[in-house]
Amino acid sequence: MWWNNDLKKCYENLTHKGDIIFTGRKNTEELNQLYASALALCYVPCFEGFGMPIIEAMKCACPVITSNITAMPEVAGDAALLVNPFEIKEITDAMTKLNTNSEKRAELSSRGQIHSQYFNWNTTAIALWESIEKVMH
Repeated sequence: MWWNNDLKKCYENLTHKGDIIFTGRKNTEELNQLYASALALCYVPCFEGFGMPIIEAMKCACPVITSNITAMPEVAGDAALLVNPFEIKEITDAMTKLNTNSEKRAELSSRGQIHSQYFNWNTTAIALWESIEKVMH
């Protein structure tokens, strides 16, 4: 969807481009299977409004690495490794940590499943309705 000449040029210059798979859009079942079978989700945006992939991964017991800026720390809570998205070494260190430390992966997987329970459509709908009621009274 976001493919352009800059991305194409960057991709063509990669040493390990054979290891990259562009999946395109996935339905919910396929996406859940991908998250559940992943070693971890590395999602380090510089700007993000909410961070839905963080919650999706956590619900599938997938450990998460995410940005320490914008809404990501609030969304991730204590159930993810937080990194500066502008510091490649921090990102690679976190990736290496999860790749080599099965206990940390298990800890984040467990924490993530618990933390993700705080995010659901019913809770969101109730909070929205309570906000509307406050404004109307």
